[in-house]
Amino acid sequence: MGKSNRIRAGRAERDVMSLSAKKQKKGMPSWLMTVIAVVITLAILLSVVGLLLSSNGVFNRWAKVLSTEHFKVNANMLSYYYYTEYQNFLSENSNSLTYYSLDTSKSLKDQRFGGPEETNPDEPTFYYDSMLGNFEGTWFDYFMDKTVTSVSSLLVYCEGAYAMGIELEEADYEQLDANLTSLASTAATYGYTNVDSYISAVYGAGVKEKDVRKSMEYSALANKAMTELSNSLLDEITDEDIEEKYETDAQKFLLVDYSYYTFSVTYADAKKQAELSDVTDSNLTAEQKTKIADKYAELIAEAKKNVASIEAMSKVEDVNDFIIGYVATEEVDKAWNSQTIDAGDNVTVVKAAIVGEIKSEILAGKTEGASIKENLVIKNLNLSDGVLGQLETVKSTAFSEVLSDKDVYLREKVNFVSETDEVSAWAFADGAKVGDTKVITAGDEKAEVKSGSTYSTSVYFLAKTPYRDAEKTKNIAYMLFTDENAAKAAVQAMMDRDISELSDFEALADEFSASAHTHLEDYVKGSLQSNTFDTWLYADEVTVGTYTAAPLKLEDGTTYCVALYYGDGHESWYVTVKNQLLTEHFDETMAEWTEIYKVEIKEKALDRVDA
Repeated sequence: MGKSNRIRAGRAERDVMSLSAKKQKKGMPSWLMTVIAVVITLAILLSVVGLLLSSNGVFNRWAKVLSTEHFKVNANMLSYYYYTEYQNFLSENSNSLTYYSLDTSKSLKDQRFGGPEETNPDEPTFYYDSMLGNFEGTWFDYFMDKTVTSVSSLLVYCEGAYAMGIELEEADYEQLDANLTSLASTAATYGYTNVDSYISAVYGAGVKEKDVRKSMEYSALANKAMTELSNSLLDEITDEDIEEKYETDAQKFLLVDYSYYTFSVTYADAKKQAELSDVTDSNLTAEQKTKIADKYAELIAEAKKNVASIEAMSKVEDVNDFIIGYVATEEVDKAWNSQTIDAGDNVTVVKAAIVGEIKSEILAGKTEGASIKENLVIKNLNLSDGVLGQLETVKSTAFSEVLSDKDVYLREKVNFVSETDEVSAWAFADGAKVGDTKVITAGDEKAEVKSGSTYSTSVYFLAKTPYRDAEKTKNIAYMLFTDENAAKAAVQAMMDRDISELSDFEALADEFSASAHTHLEDYVKGSLQSNTFDTWLYADEVTVGTYTAAPLKLEDGTTYCVALYYGDGHESWYVTVKNQLLTEHFDETMAEWTEIYKVEIKEKALDRVDA
């Protein structure tokens, strides 16, 4: 009971007591006084009961917020979906919350999307990035809009399941029980003796385990509907359909390979190289400004020279060697300058040795660099152990950066974007040939050089003209464990039995009670969004029949994957076209379902979610 309610209750009790103590006026019967006392006492009791019902989520459980003919989402269920959406956002953007002006310690209903009004009074709408786009309202509104959209789709899928006669089965309910058991275990980990208390703390006041269960049931049913719909649509797609789609929209499915680099010049770079970084712009003399302008022009000339060097090349191997060497030189300089290294007169030689090794290792497809101490040039310099240790740090740091940059500049399997995109128009043009180059320049090199001045020139080298991707996809199976020892035991069993067939793998997954297991045909790299998995699967030594020699610890840090590569699938272009057809047919069906299965939304009830 809140403070104001306690005050009102106390005052009512005093009033009742004073009525019985006062001398009653003529004409007011005693029975009326009794009725008044009973009514007031009942009001107090109802107030207390109301608070208890509210805190236990009863009112929100009665409140229908979104509904279709056969399914409804109450305010407690909506709160669960809402906070799931919100927590996913926090997890994905944990390092960007300050940038987004989102304060998790305050009510989302009091926080304006894009920052406080007083900070941006003339900008009601903001653009953060391609992920968030623009939005006007509070952060509560932002997340609620996304939640309502996803829950509306979920209800449409549930209605589709109802129409197709799809229901949850015993295995589905067992999985739901397992999920809730895991939730209870998490609650205990955080010191909660009651799982409902934990759920209310995480998913909103009044939300209980039964609300989460109902929400999970809807999600599971929707997933079954999506899977059934996808499978039925896939079965309807023929090889003739795929060939016809490819011939009709060939450009959408063709790919090109190219290498490129953008050489950039900034005013800040020129000022730094002119050794004037410590001088504020307002204090620069005319002579100093000229020095900066000359350095700016010098850097532009150097950028143009680099572009000309690449334009003069005829082999992609030479282009890639130049680009990776350039990037490696920059990264080695950065890593070197981040610490104090006493290499005497050997700085230039040592840097060149490190750059050379990084470049050759990256271009050879290595994912780890060898120890720089083994380099013959370095060995002959007789450097101290302390300096050698620093050089190891320089190499490992620079190697990691260059490796992550490699796929940015050496592009393979690039899709057509649009006719208005300069690079697409060039790379996919009729008559394009290997060795063609394209230069795109931005910025005005002749403008007055001042703070903010920039210039860039990008050079593109066509490494492979438009082609149909004939690389085979992979057929894979995997099982997941939350216990590392259980995963290791499964791997050992695979080794003991030399498992290479799908049926044997699935039997093993059942035997070891994997938390989840499945198989995927026509797997395309990146589909599972796990670099750990793809690094294993696409390693040179992994061939058909290969299984993981040890459990793969996935990106979440708590899941262990045991996998089998049991066969090759179709060619990649075939799968891409088939998936495009599936997407089109799926969207068409969903558009029809959305028209048939209308979702009713009670806008005012949305605010029942506490945030």
